[in-house]
Amino acid sequence: MYIATIENISFYLGVIGLFFLPFSISLTQLFLYISSILSLFLIFKKNFNTSVLLKNLLPILILYLYLLIISIIQNHSFKYILTSEWKDIFLILLFFWSYYFANSNYNQLLIRFLGIIFLIFLGIGLISSFLPFRLGNLFYHLQHGFIFDGRYRAQHLVLPLNFLPMKWELNGTTYPFGIYMPVGFYGTHLSFGSIIAMISFYFFTISFVKIMNRRFNKNMILLFILTLISLLILFFTQARSSIFGFIMMTVFLIIFLLSSNVFYQKWKLVIKPFVYIFLFFMFVLLILIIISPNTKEIILQTFGWERKHTDYQRELLWYLSIQAFLKNPWMGYGIGNFKETMFQEILNTIKEKPLLWYPLYQTEIMHGHNDLIHFLVIGGIFGAFFYLWFFYQQIKILLKHLPYIINQLNESQKFRLFDQENFLIFLFLPIFLLFAGMFQCYFLSDHTMQFFWILYGISFSTITQHQYYKEENYV
Repeated sequence: MYIATIENISFYLGVIGLFFLPFSISLTQLFLYISSILSLFLIFKKNFNTSVLLKNLLPILILYLYLLIISIIQNHSFKYILTSEWKDIFLILLFFWSYYFANSNYNQLLIRFLGIIFLIFLGIGLISSFLPFRLGNLFYHLQHGFIFDGRYRAQHLVLPLNFLPMKWELNGTTYPFGIYMPVGFYGTHLSFGSIIAMISFYFFTISFVKIMNRRFNKNMILLFILTLISLLILFFTQARSSIFGFIMMTVFLIIFLLSSNVFYQKWKLVIKPFVYIFLFFMFVLLILIIISPNTKEIILQTFGWERKHTDYQRELLWYLSIQAFLKNPWMGYGIGNFKETMFQEILNTIKEKPLLWYPLYQTEIMHGHNDLIHFLVIGGIFGAFFYLWFFYQQIKILLKHLPYIINQLNESQKFRLFDQENFLIFLFLPIFLLFAGMFQCYFLSDHTMQFFWILYGISFSTITQHQYYKEENYV
């Protein structure tokens, strides 16, 4: 009886946490941490595929354990460790929560509620795209006026819509009406962009699969509209790392579908209309470029074909990081020491190359802007190895388990495997995290990782509970 009570408490506390996902990271984690600890108790109490879970998470758990040990050896205080990168280990608890309830009586309720969260994110992104102020600062501005400074910044204007007879009048200052770089209630467009990329992948995949199966119905128009909105919001975030991760994840998905005999007989029927759609979008973009020169700049900057004025800083940071790693390649510099290590490396570099003092001092050194390089610096070669081992473990699932399951299904079952009510498609999220993490430290972003662990927990639970899943294939 008490098990059922704990389940109820854990699930509904988690649902409250999910509701705050688009708005407040603190409230999200407060409720989800409590519910996740309860779900962890339920998993071990019921021996709920415990061995499979531990095998899957072993690389990432070893990574954080290793970082903890070397940081203690380097005389870092435990309090200092808990307030640095090591605190991100607690986000893995969200994986246990979603994993457990994805295979409980709450499964459909959980997935439907997450669908609502997806729509809330898109709604916030759409609204935020037309506002010169950040939604996260809305209550401050309502109390103190719409005055922007270094702390309460305005949103970046991406595309002015000057042909519209509309302007923003805020505190006696006129701001152009147009499309702004949306950040929602988050602090940066990078974090918000990563969330929108995962949501866009969901809607795009569902649309793609339905087209391939020619399953057209009255809901398809709404699905296409949501797909288009999500992709447009992702584009206007100009989060190039997230867009790159989304593209790579989508490419892997399409290659997988076309090479795993799921849609082998129908791929020509699908590729042809997609070519027409691609040409149509190219024609629209060409018209926009002719009408507005700003459109060309937006496209080039978004996809990295035109370098932004701060791009050189990332290259300098990677150079400094590699230099620091080569000086201490085995143990690294410990958790929370990245900034101090880079600052010292800047001082050393200036002595050798004094003309670089200004660009080096302008370089952002809070983190590595590359997950692999960041772990190389703080954890040395072993830290980087455990990081890559985690992705190897997840990609192995795509290469072994998913094809094996698909080959056991008949044609109609194969199509339902990637249906709208099935979050199995989020098995491809590690692809996003790996490639997007080449240009940004998404492993250090609480917004990104808590969303990743929740969605990935559901997809991993879906595949391990499938009737054709065999644990021995995992090794």
